[in-house]
Amino acid sequence: MVRLDEAMTRTRQEQARPDPGPGERGEQVLLLRGINVGGIKLPMAELARILQEAGFAAVRTVLATGNAILTSELDPPATGRRAEQAIDAQFGHRIRCLAYPGPGFAALATGFPVQPPHGNYHRYLSFTPSPAAAGALAAALEEQLACRGLRAAEPFAVHGPALGWVAERGTSTSDPLAQALQRLAPTHLHTTRNLNTVQRMARILRAPEHDA
Repeated sequence: MVRLDEAMTRTRQEQARPDPGPGERGEQVLLLRGINVGGIKLPMAELARILQEAGFAAVRTVLATGNAILTSELDPPATGRRAEQAIDAQFGHRIRCLAYPGPGFAALATGFPVQPPHGNYHRYLSFTPSPAAAGALAAALEEQLACRGLRAAEPFAVHGPALGWVAERGTSTSDPLAQALQRLAPTHLHTTRNLNTVQRMARILRAPEHDA
């Protein structure tokens, strides 16, 4: 578990890395929050159609958890906003969307910041809008756990605009950290992906001819 000062120090360090931040256009990754879990269903073929009609090109969806690779003339924050508006207009739900430049996103698939213990563990990245937001999420997690007299079963750490954490297989919703993340969702925008999903998308980004 990280302390507040450690989280903010790591945030400053991460800001010096290649970062999927604003101002980069071209191939981007779009992550939707809460799709096809908790009762909100959006078929990926429908998502691709909505994004294409919103003006994005070369749209490819990956798995059924709300992931897309596309080409955008906008910077990532504007891409996310346009996607949200298009989905809301056609689907009738406000679904939060986070966008990242392709190269920066692919870089996050390596250098995972937490070493899982021996055993059957899954690695996760909880994506936020920026490295600063990831640092704030880490600090809020620390406070949330402390207020409840809890501690994360395993460490967590900032990784660019994401928070890396691990959970024993079968505990990704019951782990104290996972539950704290869920409680923080209304105040700290984030969406979580298994590292395997991130690595799969990184392979597609690095080899566009790869079949998603």
